[in-house]
Amino acid sequence: MVDEDSGEFESLELALERSIMNDACEKTTSTETPHVVSKSTPDLHHEDDDGSLKFVSVFDNDSDLPKPVKASSDLLPSQQVGENQQRSQLTSSTHSDKSEFSSLPNGMDKFDSALQDFDDRLGLHIEDERFKDCQSFILIDNHEAIRVKDVNELVDKLGCGADQDVKFVSIFGNTGDGKSHTLNHTFFGGKEVFSTSSDQKSCTVGVWAAFNPLLQAVFLDTEGLLGISDNENQRTRLLLKVLAISDVIIYRTRAERLHNDLYRFLGDASEAFMNYFQADLEKVSRKHDSNIHDLGPVAVIFHETTHTDVLSGKDANTPELQLRTGFQKLSRDLKAFAELKYVATKTTRPPTDFKILETVICEQLKDFSKRSPRKPAILFETLQVLNSKFSGDIETETALTFPDQYFTCKSVCLSCGVRCLRSMNHSEDHFSKKRCKFQHQFENKIYLCKKCVDNGEEDCLVLPKTSASEDGVWLGLVKYAASGYVLECRKCGIIYRSRQYWFGNTDPDRGNAVVKTEIRHVWPGLNTNLQGTHNAARRLIDGVHSITDVISSFSAKPTKMMSDWFNDQIAPTYWKPNSEILECHQCKTSFADNDSKHHCRRCGEGFCDECTHYRRLVPERGWGGLEVRVCEKCCKTDPNSDSTGSEGEVPQVTARKVAEGVTGTIGLVKNAVDYPLEYIKDSARPSYWIPDDKIKQCCVCEKNFNYKLKVHHCRACGLGVCSDCSKTSKPVPSRGWDHEVRICDNCANMPCL
Repeated sequence: MVDEDSGEFESLELALERSIMNDACEKTTSTETPHVVSKSTPDLHHEDDDGSLKFVSVFDNDSDLPKPVKASSDLLPSQQVGENQQRSQLTSSTHSDKSEFSSLPNGMDKFDSALQDFDDRLGLHIEDERFKDCQSFILIDNHEAIRVKDVNELVDKLGCGADQDVKFVSIFGNTGDGKSHTLNHTFFGGKEVFSTSSDQKSCTVGVWAAFNPLLQAVFLDTEGLLGISDNENQRTRLLLKVLAISDVIIYRTRAERLHNDLYRFLGDASEAFMNYFQADLEKVSRKHDSNIHDLGPVAVIFHETTHTDVLSGKDANTPELQLRTGFQKLSRDLKAFAELKYVATKTTRPPTDFKILETVICEQLKDFSKRSPRKPAILFETLQVLNSKFSGDIETETALTFPDQYFTCKSVCLSCGVRCLRSMNHSEDHFSKKRCKFQHQFENKIYLCKKCVDNGEEDCLVLPKTSASEDGVWLGLVKYAASGYVLECRKCGIIYRSRQYWFGNTDPDRGNAVVKTEIRHVWPGLNTNLQGTHNAARRLIDGVHSITDVISSFSAKPTKMMSDWFNDQIAPTYWKPNSEILECHQCKTSFADNDSKHHCRRCGEGFCDECTHYRRLVPERGWGGLEVRVCEKCCKTDPNSDSTGSEGEVPQVTARKVAEGVTGTIGLVKNAVDYPLEYIKDSARPSYWIPDDKIKQCCVCEKNFNYKLKVHHCRACGLGVCSDCSKTSKPVPSRGWDHEVRICDNCANMPCL
């Protein structure tokens, strides 16, 4: 009724209830559609003849009315979802007209109450009878503990048979993206099997499971990513283990544009599956004789947008191909997944259409070519295996708004793994406040002269050496054999010898200590071996080499001139004389004084070694039945094309062949002598030197080494360097070289060696 004075409804709820009861009676007596009044009707109410108030429905047309509700047992899951969508649309439409009542004082609360009763009367919340026994339970808590004792308890909570073959479907995504809601409305007819909440806190903590008897599948609801967690790494590990046991995974996202979170999570999941989970899954599968054709799950990305368009295929560029391109850009691969599928829907007006997702998942559940159904016991045992192997404490990663690595030097200590605290592109030495740990391969325990430290001196580093700085090569070697290694301070001189006495010798840092020890960081690019190198043997070899190098430098040019004159005397007449050969006939490279010149046995021109590495028969020049050195052009020439040889040239060719035989014999003797010398050199190599066989190019100019470009070692860093990039000589006391020695150009620019 209406109060004439106040203009308020006295009993709106009573009027609504009366109208609903009248409509319900009409539906039971007739199948015809009730009378509809358009929204355009100016008045929402009118008075009957008796003065009573009648409520008028406000739907646009017949399509806005709810259809007669079928028995829930006659509906498939997708049809049940369709009914729920119609009901939701009806509710949404009715709520949209709530503004009509805003002009009515005290009418809002009454309208809400009456509308709820209206929904209930029409049966909008009738649950599907087929899922009335379905309920979820916690399978794994957020601390990775399995919450069921054994297989029997698991089967009892699922409500399926122990020998029943089922598939496992899990859902992942960020918190708040509606994972639980998606499972409820897609696979359980809208029943709230998995708990949902409008609260800010995550409605799902840990992993929850429920069994769908129609689809013969176990659905796993997981905790959302990016939610508040005391250990995000532990949560991610839990999700990866759940993903590993699943046959089909759904990644649910409501982002308007796909985020990096999706690509990183699935990419990391693929890597974890291949590196850590696959072997254990295969063992469990073989134990139960499970017929799994492909151990990787099928990944389905369910993408829902409101304002932006979803991915679509254009010019054979399918959404799946576009997704794989995104994974490649982030250096992620999906080789662990049997298949990647993209399911999308654009929801401009709720509710969400889940039919396409249900269709895709049902197809995968029926497809046994990739994954076969398994018994619940296999799921339980697989979880136990993965949990026993991958559980326990894990470091907590704290994400900072401005982490140090954004602004600090990227160098990391090779021994303890701490970062340098100096700013990017700094020119000072690397620095860290944290203490380092000793590792024998770096020998990062150093000695400091105790006397100098006590006197406040800074430069007091002492290194174990085989000989003192004032000792010569031979004398130092003799002293080392008699008294052992020495510790020499720049200011205090020799402070320790390892075998100074016949007995009773102690370590330098024990007893009457002469040094203090310190563990230092080992930064990349610098000296990774901080201790002395015991280089007496190498110093001896360097001394011998210095003598031979002097003799060779003085005798090289006259010897080369004599060799060229002798070769010209025994050369065939068609050969070009060595004195006239100034450059390679093919590549035009100029010859240096000590470069070797080679003749093509067919045309007689002069070439470098690289242009005459071809071999072929040249009988027309008198070289018999052996393959000899020729240039590229002559190698490709037809042997029968011409013949320029003559009888008079054969004796000269024979003389050259005899000379080559003698030279080859001398070369074999030289190689036999050089081999033990190279072995001795490698044995005398200091520990920080890179072995010759592992050096492929110069550490400065990056030129590849060959028979012309010889390998030298920098005495500071120990890397291989060519002669042109190691012309600087400096003492390297940190390596035990107290006199000037060869160093590379990189180390020459360093302030302290």
